[in-house]
Amino acid sequence: MKSIIRQLESTLTLLKSIPNKSEMCKKVIWSAELTLKKYAQDRSTENDHQKLKALMKERGLNFHDIAEITGHSYNSVKSMLQPNKELPRWVKLVLHVWENK
Repeated sequence: MKSIIRQLESTLTLLKSIPNKSEMCKKVIWSAELTLKKYAQDRSTENDHQKLKALMKERGLNFHDIAEITGHSYNSVKSMLQPNKELPRWVKLVLHVWENK
């Protein structure tokens, strides 16, 4: 996957250097930029979830503990922290504080 991303980045750089781009070229550039942005967001979300898992393991926490600490229900915590969802801002703050302790 990394080699595909590198190729896409190289192609995007090349396409951006073309003067007087056609509409099709502009659409390809837009699509490539969108793809790279989405890939970066997915990687960020994945890394945040890995960090959260490490924090929970280090502190011996589970979803029940987090629910009790935050005042959310267990099901709410379970829903908010699903791996396929972006983490809530409060969790990102907790991760930031934990990483910079």
